Amino acid sequence: MGPTPEQSAAEREQVRDTAMRAWGEPVRVFRPSTPRWRYYVRGRRRDGTPKPPRNRSGCLGIGLSGLLDLPGLVGEALAEGVFALLFWPMRDTVRGEEGSGGVRFADAVRRGGAWLVWSPSRVGLVDGNQQLVWTAAGPERPELRLPRRLRWPDGSWVRLAALQHDRKRYREEEAGLAR
Repeated sequence: MGPTPEQSAAEREQVRDTAMRAWGEPVRVFRPSTPRWRYYVRGRRRDGTPKPPRNRSGCLGIGLSGLLDLPGLVGEALAEGVFALLFWPMRDTVRGEEGSGGVRFADAVRRGGAWLVWSPSRVGLVDGNQQLVWTAAGPERPELRLPRRLRWPDGSWVRLAALQHDRKRYREEEAGLAR
């Protein structure tokens, strides 16, 4: 059983106060559902863990290894294509290069960043201990298209799963800020 609306509102206010104290400007707050990331990042598995380096020694090793990998790669691409077509709205996705803004954001969420906070000049993540665990400002700040998408100037992006209850909750939180 989740927190009551009063507990959620109190926690949201604590998060807002944390960010306002740190940045010295008014902030807005949104808590997306816990993402289950699907990484599309060279050098990482789909769950975000690093891929082990392949040991390919010699010219024959490269050719034979590539030939042996081919059926698995084709099968994986086919399975991913079918999965993407059927379930894309249900997966949180991060796409970019290693070290890009979107990948650093997704990694920070995986490490405990629970609340998305933003102001006119910054975007950040606050964890359950009321600590800022990730911040982007200036040219590193993503373009926010909430409640679903964040896009960074380096070309990386994050798409949050399109679950209807998140959209409704986001609209309710936005309406609460207008009061």
